[in-house]
Amino acid sequence: MAVPGLFIPVSVGDRLLIDGGVSNPLPWDLLSHHEFVVAVDVTGTRKPTPGDEPGLFDLLFKTFEIMQQSIISEKMNNGAPNLYIKPELSGVRLMHFDRVDEIVDQAAEAAEELGRALDGRR
Repeated sequence: MAVPGLFIPVSVGDRLLIDGGVSNPLPWDLLSHHEFVVAVDVTGTRKPTPGDEPGLFDLLFKTFEIMQQSIISEKMNNGAPNLYIKPELSGVRLMHFDRVDEIVDQAAEAAEELGRALDGRR
């Protein structure tokens, strides 16, 4: 992850590279040649925790998240994947990599939904 504003772009030859989430945060469209495409939107919904005031980085990440969700929404209007899963996450922010167990627990319902959908394809 190379969040614009937090990390500087990287020059490679004559190209300037930034986080792919800026242009295609959930690139299921690159898999359209496959029979069945599952897109798992791990940005979640990240509902705020009451009384938890966002800091500067939280605001930066939230603007990035809003941008990504707008792109995904527009892409859905132009051709959705066969299956779209978006786990419901609360109290978790973008940089909470140390809370993997909590994230996995909260994503259990989405994982079950995915399992049911895939079982139905057999």
